[in-house]
Amino acid sequence: MTKKTIISMIECANLVALAVVIRFLFRTLPLTAADGGSYSLAMLPLLVLALRRGSVYGLVGGILYGTISFIYGSSSHILSLLLDYLIAFGAVGILGLGKKDKNYLQIIMLVCTIILIRLASSTLCGIVVYKVSFIPSLIYNAPYILVSGLACLIILLILKNRSIIYMSLHIEEDKYEKDDYIWFRWNIT
Repeated sequence: MTKKTIISMIECANLVALAVVIRFLFRTLPLTAADGGSYSLAMLPLLVLALRRGSVYGLVGGILYGTISFIYGSSSHILSLLLDYLIAFGAVGILGLGKKDKNYLQIIMLVCTIILIRLASSTLCGIVVYKVSFIPSLIYNAPYILVSGLACLIILLILKNRSIIYMSLHIEEDKYEKDDYIWFRWNIT
């Protein structure tokens, strides 16, 4: 395994963990619907992951986050796992498709596609799992998915404008070893 792969895996784990922490923080606010949906910025670290590391890491990060959210969520239905969590957050991998340095229009179009996939998947889950017709399921899911998604998009565009998304850690091995530990220098550029 190369250093770049290890760093990418660590970054994936850290951003998924950050998304889970954000989810739990937002769950403490009175922004949660009765049956589970809530306003949150938890998708933001997943979007950053897909933008930085590509579609594979975005897909893996989204599926990991979806699985963790399902475990700590209110549903136990297997179709809910698939529709409300795995497809809805796995769609984040779409942002990593294509060239790495995307312009603003590409980011807007891809994130809006992700939001619509998440909305369609959650609405379908309401129809199939909770036996609600289309319109009530859409009315229930649309407010928090659209508002949360658009808030994440706006913050993502601000971060891109400031070039924060593309900051990278360069790890250089020092030739100095002490007690069998290799010391690393971390340079943020």
